[in-house]
Amino acid sequence: MHVREIERRSGLNDSTIRQELRKLVRLDLVRSRRDSNRVYYRAKTENPLYPEIRNLVLKTSGLVDVLKPALRTRGFARPSSSGPSPAEKKRQAAMLI
Repeated sequence: MHVREIERRSGLNDSTIRQELRKLVRLDLVRSRRDSNRVYYRAKTENPLYPEIRNLVLKTSGLVDVLKPALRTRGFARPSSSGPSPAEKKRQAAMLI
């Protein structure tokens, strides 16, 4: 995915995304590919840490679905806007890794 796509899906600003992607590339966890004026990023699935990181992200993104309603009832979280469904968020998280 390119930076703008990650920005749309994550809600983070592009400077934060670029900074983190540079770190991930340096750590050899992500590869980049330039196509014209866009740079695309993809997880390096051959990295030995990939399966563990992927599982951690999937487990963590699944926790959002459990914690958000619990926190909302206790006044710690505000109701979400009409964003993606929990299943869609989990699918998007899986696409990021």
